[in-house]
Amino acid sequence: MPIFKAYLKFFFYTTIDTIVKLLYRPNKKNKPQSILLLHFFGLGDYIMMRNYIQEVKTVYPDYNIILVGNATIKDFVAEFDEPLISKYIEVKREFAWKVPCVSFLEGLRYRINTLKEIIKEPYLLVIQPYLSSFFLFDDSIVYCTRANKKIGHQFYCSGMPNNRLFFLTKSYYSTIYTATHTGLLKHGFVAYQEFFSWLLDKPLHTPMQLATPHLKRLAGLPNHYFLFCISAGWVHKKWPFNNFIELGKKLYAIYQTPIVLSGDQQDLTNENQLLINQLDSTIFLNYIGKTSLSEYVSIIKHAQILVCHDSSALHLGVALQKSIFVITIDHLLSIPFAVLYPKTVTTSLYVLSPYYTHPQSVYRCYKDTKKMRSRPYNIPIPPANSMQTITVDKVCTKIHDALS
Repeated sequence: MPIFKAYLKFFFYTTIDTIVKLLYRPNKKNKPQSILLLHFFGLGDYIMMRNYIQEVKTVYPDYNIILVGNATIKDFVAEFDEPLISKYIEVKREFAWKVPCVSFLEGLRYRINTLKEIIKEPYLLVIQPYLSSFFLFDDSIVYCTRANKKIGHQFYCSGMPNNRLFFLTKSYYSTIYTATHTGLLKHGFVAYQEFFSWLLDKPLHTPMQLATPHLKRLAGLPNHYFLFCISAGWVHKKWPFNNFIELGKKLYAIYQTPIVLSGDQQDLTNENQLLINQLDSTIFLNYIGKTSLSEYVSIIKHAQILVCHDSSALHLGVALQKSIFVITIDHLLSIPFAVLYPKTVTTSLYVLSPYYTHPQSVYRCYKDTKKMRSRPYNIPIPPANSMQTITVDKVCTKIHDALS
C-alpha cells in the first residue's frame, strides 16, 4: 500500500507539473542569462557548499546565479553572499521536505505559484548538488525548468536510489554525477569539492572561508572565552544541557576562562531556563536566544575554542578556522574512513562520539564502500540516549589534551 500511494502521488503531481510547464514555459527566443542552483538542506550544508558558488561565477561571469533554498539559509545568503547571488527564491521548509506539513489545497496552490516563479526564464544550467530522498520538490523544479543542461549529484550518504522513485526522476537530468570509489566515504565538503571540480572541469582546492571584516566583537564579551553552542537540528543530536554546565565549571577551574553559552530560542526550555537562572555569572555569560545571525557568527569568530553539536556552528567554526570539539552521534562524522573535511581545510576538528567506543565493529559494517551507493544507511545508528554515554570527563580531557 505505501508504494502504491507513492506512485499515485508521483503521477498526480507530475501531471500538475506538466500543465504548469506547458502553460508558463519561457519563450524559446529568450536566451539564458542565469544559472539555477538548488539547495534545500540546512545552513550547515550550505556553508560547506557556498565557497564553490564563487568558482561557478568565475567560470560563468556573464550569467546571474539564482538560488532556490529554504528559510534556514535566507538570512545568511543576504548577509554574506548577496554579491554572488542575483536572486534568492525561498521554498518553505515544510513544503520542500518529503513530509509536508501543509494541507493538500494549500500545498497544491503553493506548488504551482512557486514553480511559475522559478520556470519563467530559461537557464544555462540547473545544478542540484545533493540528490536526496528527503526532498519532495527538487525533481519537480528540474523537470519544469528549461535549461541547456540539468546536472544532479549523487553521493554515498544521499539516500539514493532506494528511498524514492529514482528510476522515474533520473531522466529529468542531463547528467547525474556519482561519487568515485576510493575506499573512503566522502560526504559534505569533500563530496561538494569533487562534484564541482567535475562540473567545472578543473581541480578545485577552494579553502573553507567566510569573510567577516564587518563583524565586530559584541559589547560585553571578554577578550578570551570558550564558546558552547548547544543547538542541534534534532533532539537526538543534543548532549544534555546540564553536561555543558558541568563541563564549563571544570574548564573554568583549569583555565580561568569564562564560558559563553549560545543557542536558539527553542533551546530555552523550562528545564534549561531553571539551570540558567542558577548559573554563576563570573563563569557563564548567557547569549542563548539573544543574538541575530550576524551576532551569532561574531561570537564564534572571536571565541578561543568552540564546543558544539553537529550543527551549523560546526561548519561556521571550520570556515572561521576555530578549534572545534563536536559532540555527536552522527556516524558520518565519527567513523575513521568517512571524510567530511580534508586536513587541508582543518586540522583542529575533534570528534567525540559513541562510535569511537567500538571502532572495529563500525568498520566491519562499512568496509564494503561499494554498497554505499545503494544502501547508504546500513550502519546501526545509536539510540538517542547514546549522547549521554559521552561523559563530561571525556570531553574535558579531549579539550585539555588539545590545548596542552
